[in-house]
Amino acid sequence: MPTSLKEDVNEALVRAKVSQEDRPRILQQLQSKKSEYGAGIADFIARGNLSHMTDYNELLSQVKNYREHNAVYQTMIYADELQRQGFENLGFEIKKPELGLDLDIYSHSHSGELPEYAWQLKTVQRTNKITDALTKIAQDQLAGPIPHKFAVLDIRQPKSAVTAHILRAAQRNSDAINATVEMHFTDGSITITPHSATS
Repeated sequence: MPTSLKEDVNEALVRAKVSQEDRPRILQQLQSKKSEYGAGIADFIARGNLSHMTDYNELLSQVKNYREHNAVYQTMIYADELQRQGFENLGFEIKKPELGLDLDIYSHSHSGELPEYAWQLKTVQRTNKITDALTKIAQDQLAGPIPHKFAVLDIRQPKSAVTAHILRAAQRNSDAINATVEMHFTDGSITITPHSATS
């Protein structure tokens, strides 16, 4: 990591009120050769455009373990895109297992206890794992009463690897929880909307 970027990251961590004990650990993990995503995460931290989001520090705490970097980077990329789309009042991480909710990103656009928009993100290495990932999301993570829900999968294979059987299962999960499913492949995307959205 260039010295200038390291200094910018450290200054951003200070502004975010990350503890003096945790800052060196985060910097160390960002520079680990075991982390494929350290440089990208460092750029986001230095830029600071996500730092106002609720529970940003909870996301930063995950950076202390390089094994969490894939999920952290995916979350930062998607949150950045949501900002560009104009979403406001964004936050990270809501866990309410009693309601079947485990959210990576959410958006409050009213004063209710639960958000109006919710996103659950997952990385899937192979298409034959898509159904398992979506079933878990439908049962445990996006089952709760939120008006607009999105299951977002980053799939490390091309679209040609997906089968009609997998797409039918994705539609069933989408319908079960009234959520949009976004599947991002290495060569494009497939979006599945619940039938209730088109009826």
